[in-house]
Amino acid sequence: AYIASAFDIVVQVILTDSIWQISTAQHTQDNVFVEQFACTYNYPIGTYLGLKCIYTTSNANKFFFDDIYYGPVIYDTIPPMLIKYEFDPTDKSIVSLFFNENIDTTTINTTCFELHPDIGIPERIMWTDTALSKIDVMFNKAIEENTVFKLNIKNISDLEGNSLLDTNITIINYRSYPFELLITEIMSKPSPVVGLPEAEYIELYNPKDYPINLKDYTLNIGNSSRILPEYILPAKAYLIITANSSLPLLESFGQVLGISNMQITNDGQEIALFNNTYELIHSVCFSSKWHSNTTKANGGWSLEMIDMDNPCGEADNWQSSVANIGGTPGKQNSVYQSNQDTQNPKIDHIYTCNDSVITIYFDEKILPSTLLKLSNFQIDHKIAVKEISSIDKAWKSVNLIVSPHLRENIIYTLSIVDTITDCVGNMIPLKTFSSFGIAQKAQYNDILINEVLFNPKDDGVDFVELYNNSDKIIDLRSLLIASRQSNGSIGSSKSITEVDRSLFAGEYLLLSTNSAKILSQYTCPDIESMLEVNALPALPNTAGNIVLLCDTNIVDEFSYDESMHYSMLKSYE
Repeated sequence: AYIASAFDIVVQVILTDSIWQISTAQHTQDNVFVEQFACTYNYPIGTYLGLKCIYTTSNANKFFFDDIYYGPVIYDTIPPMLIKYEFDPTDKSIVSLFFNENIDTTTINTTCFELHPDIGIPERIMWTDTALSKIDVMFNKAIEENTVFKLNIKNISDLEGNSLLDTNITIINYRSYPFELLITEIMSKPSPVVGLPEAEYIELYNPKDYPINLKDYTLNIGNSSRILPEYILPAKAYLIITANSSLPLLESFGQVLGISNMQITNDGQEIALFNNTYELIHSVCFSSKWHSNTTKANGGWSLEMIDMDNPCGEADNWQSSVANIGGTPGKQNSVYQSNQDTQNPKIDHIYTCNDSVITIYFDEKILPSTLLKLSNFQIDHKIAVKEISSIDKAWKSVNLIVSPHLRENIIYTLSIVDTITDCVGNMIPLKTFSSFGIAQKAQYNDILINEVLFNPKDDGVDFVELYNNSDKIIDLRSLLIASRQSNGSIGSSKSITEVDRSLFAGEYLLLSTNSAKILSQYTCPDIESMLEVNALPALPNTAGNIVLLCDTNIVDEFSYDESMHYSMLKSYE
């Protein structure tokens, strides 16, 4: 039967009282042996075993043998074991049971299984001749999601008659949801040591009433991804994730899971946890600015989530640990208290990617399930939303495909007309609206440098204010800011923003490295006109210059000197 083409089989030869029994099995069929033939032949048994192959020249090097055993017949006396269970992906009333060997299906009936509570004995059971180690158990109703059930199994034997010890196992029809696991503590800079070991770590917490298997979950730390191994995190339990090399340092603090090459950026980055189908479960884009003071930001102190019922609170729901040792890995956070989010989310801005796709950016994370209805959005000028093409993995933006095509020099208005909520259920108010249009690149004098703070207060920061002097919508992504060097050449330039953003005619934009600091020192009636940047060009206190570019073309340039200040000021600071 196997000669016509290549094959991979297991051959079993048993000699009993001159009777030779030859059986074969295929690896893909769980090594179920099928007798091929038997004969009687009285042949003396020697002390050596050999294999003889008869072949043509073309098959001379195409034989491979492995796992050869010669000796007394090995009889199976070990009971079978249940090794795993799975729910049918399309029918949650079916549970597949997988055993470590083939089961004698001739003695199995529905009374061998019983599911508690309230389900009882299955309607029927099923298996295939080629997979006797897998049994499908079919109940009369779907198994409720994320609920703990007990499955009792009894009166099951393998093909040699070894009986399975009656077993009572916990099964869960598990379905992944956002916030089923939370990132609750981050130690990005463990040195200088305050009390904890010198080890970076991330703490996870399972707030649910059921255990969660982390197998094939993905942990992203910035641009680095790690696939997590199988690990059952019990209900209401914490897990410390750290580098493999740091495992011994943190084992005394609780449950610890090691990953390779953990490296958390001190100043901050996004940490995100995805389930085994790469759906976002929770993410935190932390910053060292979240620390309570510069002393704690300098190292040895962790950042802790304040209220776990506010999982998307970001900076408003995190602060430095107040534990004496610098953190609370593996247990309730030292800063834990009620810190509800009662603020309604809003549209931050809308960017036109091209004439048929727009991106709506929100000021906080939005629950993805509330963004899936086309009827949530309404656009004037008879523009229809045809498709929701994608939702940002960080839940802060959504891409919409619109029709007919958008046109230049027209300002469109998008309104929210149905329920869209943040992570805790706060709604974007109905009839909220925001303007957008096709953005263009800036030309000379389209954008003006309108105000500069180059000599801030002692703990303040510089700022540069821009003004859209044109009648166009200007694309800010192509704008760069720089300064001239002493030889007249333009120094290295810095992007104003990596985020899709536009500036409308007559609008202002304030650039600084710390918007919160500006707000604390000056009256800023339009907070939405502030944009925090990674860096500005050096702005010396006495004199300097600023160059605004679009790609390589100069849009505006300003040279300043402290003598330009009102002469009777006591201080130019």
